[in-house]
Formats: sequence, structure tokens, C-alpha cells
Amino acid sequence: MADGVGAVEARAALVLRHRRQLLREFVRRTGSWSEAEELVGELTLRALEELPLEPAAGAAWLARESEALVRRRRYLRSRAAA
Repeated sequence: MADGVGAVEARAALVLRHRRQLLREFVRRTGSWSEAEELVGELTLRALEELPLEPAAGAAWLARESEALVRRRRYLRSRAAA
């Protein structure tokens, strides 16, 4: 789906608005500030293309994708340790 520049800017604004909250949540879950920053960066890149612009749908997307990123990171870490 080809979005216009306005849609990408709107998505970026939504993510920036929630950035601090996302960082806190990721630090709480991972215990690492640097890992939290990596996760927020990854989530931001995906959000620029996929985040729904409707506020409730956008918040649900952020929550769902945040949880998926943490689970994926834990899985990869456990696989690397094995």
C-alpha cells in the first residue's frame, strides 16, 4: 500500500508521542536501557509503514507489536544461549 508523505508523518507523530512510554515499558520488561532503545527503534521503523492512523487502532497495534517484539527477543536470546 503506497501511503502519502502525510500518512507517514502522522504515523511518526503518533510513535513519537508514545516514545517515552514505550521506552519505560521496554526497560521494565527487558531490564536494559540499550535493548529498550533498540526495540523502540525497530518498532518505530515498522510503525512508519503499518501503524493504523485511527488512535484506538494505533494504540492497540503498538501494544500488540510491542509484546511481539519482546517475545521474539526473548526467544532469540534463549536460542542463542542454548
